[in-house]
Amino acid sequence: MKLTYSFSLILSLSLGWTPFLAAKQLVSDATIAMQKQNTEIFELPGKVPVVYRRIEGTEIVQIATAMAYGEAHVPAATQPALSVLFELMKRGTKTWPKDKLYALVEKYAASVSCGVSIETSACSMATLEEYLPELLPVYASVMQEPAFDPTEGQLILQQAEASLKSMTQNPEAYVNEVVNGAFYGGSHPYWVPNEKELEYLKKLKLSDLPALHADVMKKSRKVIVVVAGMPKDKLQKILTQHLGQLTQGTSELKAPPSPKFNAKRVFALADRDIPTAYVRAKFSLPPYTSPDTPAVNLLMRILSEELESEVRTKRSLSYAVFAQPVSLAMGIGVIHASTSHPKETLEAIAPVVKKLRDEKLSKEDLERHKTVFATGYFLTLEEHSSLASALASSYLYNGNIERLYQTPRELEKVTPEDIQRIARQYFKEFRLGVVFKEKSFQKTWADGFLKALN
Repeated sequence: MKLTYSFSLILSLSLGWTPFLAAKQLVSDATIAMQKQNTEIFELPGKVPVVYRRIEGTEIVQIATAMAYGEAHVPAATQPALSVLFELMKRGTKTWPKDKLYALVEKYAASVSCGVSIETSACSMATLEEYLPELLPVYASVMQEPAFDPTEGQLILQQAEASLKSMTQNPEAYVNEVVNGAFYGGSHPYWVPNEKELEYLKKLKLSDLPALHADVMKKSRKVIVVVAGMPKDKLQKILTQHLGQLTQGTSELKAPPSPKFNAKRVFALADRDIPTAYVRAKFSLPPYTSPDTPAVNLLMRILSEELESEVRTKRSLSYAVFAQPVSLAMGIGVIHASTSHPKETLEAIAPVVKKLRDEKLSKEDLERHKTVFATGYFLTLEEHSSLASALASSYLYNGNIERLYQTPRELEKVTPEDIQRIARQYFKEFRLGVVFKEKSFQKTWADGFLKALN
């Protein structure tokens, strides 16, 4: 089971971006200074830092308690248990049984959720300031005293098992499993094969979850992020009252060993009698903390736009083609397409990738791409939850929020030479996964694609 809680390095529309400034400044110095001025950091008694981003006039309170502790921090056999734990946490506590908890959340139209991903985990809550005194104790209870109800636990186990079994019948999801077999090759902290995960899940004992919960809460390095409009003193007092017992751990976000490139293991195909082929390629990228991260994110956005233009618009080969980065302690690049013409699609993708390696963008084209990138980049953070996630991610990975606010400055500095350098450095050692009818897919198509890029 893969429950995800996404932390992205993104900025808010409130940063004050304007399109006509893209060629010079994406954000003014005064606006960046204002962002910093409206962000304060203080500690609770248990040494857990609180990043408070105040938005004047808002009645919404968004809280995220993020932990540098995810699936990669535990043995492969424990990863399914970690996912079950975080799903179970939000389904009732010792003080607030499920029915009582759900009724209160429904009454105030609030949300309380928990989830775990590859390297991080989190519990979050969204409510209005006037309801915070009633709902914050519930949120604290969810994190600190789950009920571990056996009935709910068994239900989650059944749902997780059904999800794992059905995943192989969902080609759009299963293609990621297929390409992971070629990309990782074997054991890796970022990936447990589907059949192994199912095996571990069947052996899972619900009686082990309380100890796992205690371990997570003790070892995890935490940060609490609040996006709200209330006075800091009022917020600090109520957080201390209900979350002051949380203690700080020492877990780290270290890069695992990079998957070794093996030219004999670069392609995997899953035979499915379906009319549409699902194609996914993966390759390595630099980590989240790399100085090149803004340029990498821009490059991947450019690649995605160029793929859509060539594969979808010009050739009508796919309505679902894109490229995206996965920014963790070890970065990963992804290219995905679904198509009824896999040969032609692979033949169309490779030249787009090669062109970015071989030909330098003009300054005018780069500025145009920056404008498009910045628009989507800032719009992503119109919501309090996205801003909280971005602040949490920056703090957990970078140890501060400074880089988050300086990202526009880093993006402004990206040159055509930077884009080509990064493309040449990372657009290589591709691995390819395909889900399609084996009798209708010729391996030479994959060989040609991989030979052109590797």
